Amino acid sequence: MAKGKKTTNEMIIDALATGKSLFLSDINDMVNENSDKKIRQQDMSSLVSKISNSDKCALGHFVKREKTDSGYLYTLVKEALKLEPKQLYDLSHKASKNRFTLDEAVKKYPSLKKHVNESKSKAASKSPTKQKTKKAPASEPTSQPTSNPEVHNVLAGYVKELIGQGGLKVNINLNVRVKGVGKYLYFPTS
Repeated sequence: MAKGKKTTNEMIIDALATGKSLFLSDINDMVNENSDKKIRQQDMSSLVSKISNSDKCALGHFVKREKTDSGYLYTLVKEALKLEPKQLYDLSHKASKNRFTLDEAVKKYPSLKKHVNESKSKAASKSPTKQKTKKAPASEPTSQPTSNPEVHNVLAGYVKELIGQGGLKVNINLNVRVKGVGKYLYFPTS
């Protein structure tokens, strides 16, 4: 890459750093306008999706993604507009030497902290195993399967329905890995 030439990710971040709410097509147009090559909409979608996902990059904590009838609308939160372009670029990288980190951003601009906490709590609220379950102590990993009665009942209902419609024999094994839990959940169906 020639010195001074921006990557596609950097051009996407520049588009978001305008402070405007942008559809994917708007971002694509802005990037293509500043790029030597034309980027396809589906490739742009993949890149924007990664940048706006806080699990994949720190910058995702500060990119709001709102679903509308016309598609997703992307906006960089106003507190993040205070960051310099290089700092925003660094937040889009998982690892690189001497990069500006999420912790440094929150220390330098404490108003950003609410977005980091909000995105973590949103992820927790979307977790499929939000019901109260007995947790094993962190020091003792267990390999015992965990059973969720609600899911078991739903699956058992499906099995009964299938059997009632023609005597099908169905075996269902469902393994769910929840990030951060470190074990598989097992929902027996028989």
